[in-house]
Amino acid sequence: MPFVCCVAYLAFLLYNSKKEQMQNEMKLIRNNLDLQLSQAVREIGSLRESQTLTRQYRHDMRHHLQYVSTCIENGEVEQAQAYISGICKEIEAQKVQIYCENEAVNQRRSEHMCDRAALRRGFKKNICTCICGI
Repeated sequence: MPFVCCVAYLAFLLYNSKKEQMQNEMKLIRNNLDLQLSQAVREIGSLRESQTLTRQYRHDMRHHLQYVSTCIENGEVEQAQAYISGICKEIEAQKVQIYCENEAVNQRRSEHMCDRAALRRGFKKNICTCICGI
């Protein structure tokens, strides 16, 4: 009788350990799926934001080209070149700096650099106009 009890207890332990192992694997799988889902949601949001920015840039570009065209038609070539030069300086100022392959690190670093630049100029953080992490 004690032998049967020991065997039954060992079988019970093996069954419970296998069941616990499967539950742990399922938790890991669920956590991985949750992470993948949250990443997919963030990427979709990022794509939507990118599409919105693209529409805005296209709209702005049309207006810039109309202004330059008007300046050239009116013979104000120097004014058109000055305008183009100013736009080029603005674009260069908004250039995203890549520090490493990790986009999250690049975004945080860019935000940090943007904050430092804004503080040097005496502005508050929410006035910072640099484009970060896109």
